[in-house]
Amino acid sequence: MNIFDILITKPIIALIKLYYGIFNNYVVAIILFSISIKVLLFPLSFWAQSQSAKLAKIKPQLDDIKAYLSHDLKTMLAEQKKLYKKEKYNSFASMVPLFLQIPIIIAVSRGLDTSGILSARPENILLPIISAISAFLLCYAQNATNVLAKEMTFFAKWNLAIFLTIFSFYFAYVCGIGFAIYWISGNLLGIAVQFICNAILKPQKYVTYELVPPQKKDRALIKRQKKQQAVDMKKFKKAKKNLVFYSEASGFYKYYKGMIEYVLNNSKIKVHYLTSDINDQVFKINHPNFIPYYCGPKKLITVLMELDCKVAVFTMPDLQKYQYKRSIVNKNIQYVYVHHGFNSLTLTIKKNSLDHFDTIFCFGKHYNDEIRAMEAYYGSKEKKLVNTGYDLYHQLKNKYTPQKNEKETIIIAPSWQKDNILETCIDSIMSELDSSKYKVIIRPHPEFIKRFPKKVEILKKKFGDSLQLDFATDILNADIIISDWSSVAWEFSYTTNKPALFINTPMKIMNPDWDKYGLTPLEISIKDKIGKTIEISEISNINQAIEDIKKIENPQEIIASLMYDNEKASEISGRYLIEEIKNAAKQQHNKD
Repeated sequence: MNIFDILITKPIIALIKLYYGIFNNYVVAIILFSISIKVLLFPLSFWAQSQSAKLAKIKPQLDDIKAYLSHDLKTMLAEQKKLYKKEKYNSFASMVPLFLQIPIIIAVSRGLDTSGILSARPENILLPIISAISAFLLCYAQNATNVLAKEMTFFAKWNLAIFLTIFSFYFAYVCGIGFAIYWISGNLLGIAVQFICNAILKPQKYVTYELVPPQKKDRALIKRQKKQQAVDMKKFKKAKKNLVFYSEASGFYKYYKGMIEYVLNNSKIKVHYLTSDINDQVFKINHPNFIPYYCGPKKLITVLMELDCKVAVFTMPDLQKYQYKRSIVNKNIQYVYVHHGFNSLTLTIKKNSLDHFDTIFCFGKHYNDEIRAMEAYYGSKEKKLVNTGYDLYHQLKNKYTPQKNEKETIIIAPSWQKDNILETCIDSIMSELDSSKYKVIIRPHPEFIKRFPKKVEILKKKFGDSLQLDFATDILNADIIISDWSSVAWEFSYTTNKPALFINTPMKIMNPDWDKYGLTPLEISIKDKIGKTIEISEISNINQAIEDIKKIENPQEIIASLMYDNEKASEISGRYLIEEIKNAAKQQHNKD
């Protein structure tokens, strides 16, 4: 007899025999033994349940951490650990009772078999079927009492139930009648323990937020994406490429539009356009030298590592920092960064996000100052700065035609950072604004819609048609814009020459070093020049603040004074790309 049998198996069988000696019935003895085990382990079961309640309490914070940091696994895990420590939550708590029961289960199986007590296999499958049903009922009860079950996918809720049901049937048949009785009684008693723990703890009181069912996957879309990606990536790999653009979504084309059109109209260079949006507007562009390709985010990792071209243009920062790397095939590619918004680089992108780019297109002087200041602070390589101006603002200004709304239209357009308007004060704003005077549209940032679908569903229920998710109404058609730290407010003011109202939510800080460069970010310096800022505590005065901003004149001129010549932005950007491709070709020719 080994040490396991001496320490665990023998005492367990002795206890079962003790109960048998009292009641002269092995079925009763095994059931009483099961009850004894549940009583012994109840403190651990209750502790595990209390940890589940804590998890329910912090679930929204965990969701936010995942949404904001999913691209940076190391930081995400560190933030989760920090939250667990603060809330005294143990992520392994739910597994402890199970781990302790494993040696008991083994011992019961071994002991019943070696002692000959009810070790015979069942004569039919009735007992194994009852065992399987008891396991399924236990899992059903756990799902029914789990306060977070509503937010779980079908697979997350029922994969364990399916496994345990099959497991229970098999082992009840293989391990004999005694083990089957122990397993059935243990499962049914487990249901009782679950309800007792819930009755004492009441985990529902820890959920102070609305639970939203998970969104169903669009399997037809997934199939279409896989098929299109396979075709496009085969074509992309074979193509001889000089100029490649990458876009995360359809909305990013507007940042490239002017320079791409200049290249197409003034050279024979083919533009190879990678997008991670299968419904990207670029697939409708009909030009023999413009070639769009669909590539999902996962596949993009290897595609970028194998990239072979002369110039690659991104609006996505953080090159080389996370999963998206510079090419290992061609070390001479010139990587160009185009910022997606006229705002500060020191505040709104992570530190060292631009270190692995070679060239930055600068919309205004503050870009040059910020990039050089960050290079000096970190001792990073000096990048080539091209003073382009901002073509998007030029496009918007040229096509803008003022329109008269039947009712004054307010668009609330916040950023997507933590504690933005939608997370802090949208209820207060909507209750204060006079619906008889204003038509109010809430327009979440596209990143907010993408990263926080559960929050969006809750907003839909609250605000109905006021919540605009399809961007059917052009933000430039508004009479008034309300924002927090989003550069869309400057876009609005520059194009329409109308001021903006800012709610002073916690500042959007992506870079903790932002105040170490000796520069004041544009977000701070410009807000009260092109509009007015009010605190969250002052929202009761929002109607007066709206009247006050109407007195501010020429915000367009204020923004324009900070920028390079936007009218020539597309020409400067496009001409630069053409010349760099020619230069790279000459260098390659000289080497050959």
